[in-house]
Amino acid sequence: MILAVLAAIPFAYFKIQLPFVVSESLGYFQAATNTMALLVVGGSIRLSALKNDLPLLMRLCGVKLLLMPAIWAAMGIAAGLPAEQLVTLIIVGAMPAAVNVYIITDKMGGDGALACSAVVVTHLVSLFTMTAIIFAMRTARLI
Repeated sequence: MILAVLAAIPFAYFKIQLPFVVSESLGYFQAATNTMALLVVGGSIRLSALKNDLPLLMRLCGVKLLLMPAIWAAMGIAAGLPAEQLVTLIIVGAMPAAVNVYIITDKMGGDGALACSAVVVTHLVSLFTMTAIIFAMRTARLI
C-alpha cells in the first residue's frame, strides 16, 4: 500500500491523467480487490480461534461499532457541525475493521488469527449496528 501511494503522488501532484483504458481497467481491478480481500480473510478464519476469542471480540465490536461512533457524534455536536457533516462523521466512525488490519497484523508478527476474526466479526455485527445507528439518526431527524 505504501508503494502504491508513493507511486501515485506524482500523478496527483502534476495532475497527470491516465488513458481511459488504463483508468477503467484499474477501476475494475479495484472493485475486484475489495471483494477478493474479504473472501481471503473469510477463508483464513479459524473457527476455534473465533470461539476462544469471542468475549474479546464482542468487547472489540462494542468499542469499534458503538462507542467510537458515539464519541465522534459527541465531538461533532460539540464542534457545531451541520447535520450532513455529522452524519458522515458518525457513519465513518461506525465502519467495521478494514481488511488491511489482518494483513498488517499478520505481516508484523501479531495475532493474525485474532485480527482475522475481528475483521469478520465486525463486518457481520456492523450489519445490525449500522442499521440501528441509521435508524437513530433518522429518529433524531439528522437524515
